Amino acid sequence: MSDRPDRQTILVIGVPGSGKTAEATQITDEMILEDGVDTVYALDTLEQLSVGLEPYIGDLEQQLEILMDDEQRVNSIWRDRGREEGLRARQHDGPLIRTTAEYSEYCELFAAAQKSKKPLLAPPRVIWRCGPLGASYGPAIAEACDQGHTALFMPETRLWYPNFRHEWPINEIPGRPDLTMEHLITMGRAHIRNRHGQRTKIHLVLEAQSFMMLHNYVRNNCEIVICGRLEGGEAFDIVRREFGDGTRELVDRVRKLENHEWIAVRGKMPPVGPYRGGGR
Repeated sequence: MSDRPDRQTILVIGVPGSGKTAEATQITDEMILEDGVDTVYALDTLEQLSVGLEPYIGDLEQQLEILMDDEQRVNSIWRDRGREEGLRARQHDGPLIRTTAEYSEYCELFAAAQKSKKPLLAPPRVIWRCGPLGASYGPAIAEACDQGHTALFMPETRLWYPNFRHEWPINEIPGRPDLTMEHLITMGRAHIRNRHGQRTKIHLVLEAQSFMMLHNYVRNNCEIVICGRLEGGEAFDIVRREFGDGTRELVDRVRKLENHEWIAVRGKMPPVGPYRGGGR
């Protein structure tokens, strides 16, 4: 456990078109290279990730073949032209998975392809496609906790943590009577036990169009808050009151941001992979 990185809780805020989904995805591009984060789980309600694999939804063997070819291309360009160009060449984000049964099957195929001694091997990043409703992703969130040492990437975080608590689509995490959605946000450095009873860390990468769309648990407890382009007086008031020193200096910096420009208003900017296009 000591060689694992500290738990990261990252919130990315930006208006539509600012590139917040691309920025958050670039953060997970770096996370999948860290030894301490075994798998990133992306809850893809808006179907924005791995769109090139959509013709092969349900065909896990074909997805695996395409992803392995993609990884070979990344590694080849990395060797020849450097790390940044290699990472920029990545075309797919991970397999498109609809159920925990499909995930288990993919992990079995991945283990065999990697000649692993383990019967199941988790991929570096998996794209969960369980539909547009936040409530449908309970099994994926539970699997992230059961596996452990994972990062939950939750685009459109308002779907799980809207401003009013009674509107949360999930409270208790399925099959985990010891955990709630609130625990994922508020437990701080406390560790969550995986399916084997071992203490593990669950990282969070969250994003939303505005602070006001999210329950205050989110912005109060995320250790890193990254702002892009914002609009509206209330958004800038929150930046001044909660993240600045009470002066206009931080607000003025945020006001000057253009699309795809970001600053950390709390904590330090995490490592961010090169821009690969797309995102909103």
